Amino acid sequence: MSTIEEMESIFRAMDANGDGVLSEQELTDYLVKKKGFNADFVQTFLANFDSNNDGKVTLNECLEKLGLIPPQEVEYSAWKTVFDSFDKDGSGFIEADELPKVLEEIGSTTKYNRSNFENWIREHDSDADGRVSYSEFLNWVRGPRS
Repeated sequence: MSTIEEMESIFRAMDANGDGVLSEQELTDYLVKKKGFNADFVQTFLANFDSNNDGKVTLNECLEKLGLIPPQEVEYSAWKTVFDSFDKDGSGFIEADELPKVLEEIGSTTKYNRSNFENWIREHDSDADGRVSYSEFLNWVRGPRS
């Protein structure tokens, strides 16, 4: 078992509700109640592993802090978070009807019509399935290759 696989296994054991995020309560239940750590250790753990200071720890935050994710992967992980914010229905794809919601959330006052969104999808949809996958999204982020 690789170091990353070991960390994933430990993370899953700590993630009692299986949502992919360790809450303070899950950390307390696992570290203090099951493993006998001092209650102050939970705060230390959060301070060290909660990169975005949201009070929760993701697997990527753990792997990043432990130096198990190469720098390029850390960047792609950040883009995955952006992608997921566009993917409103959680389908794993960005579709034209999701884009107005994103603009609304960021407070954009620019008016677009549906054809603007459909054109953007068409321009970046390399497999022509009418939606943008994560890899297609990364290709857009990276821009044209020289």
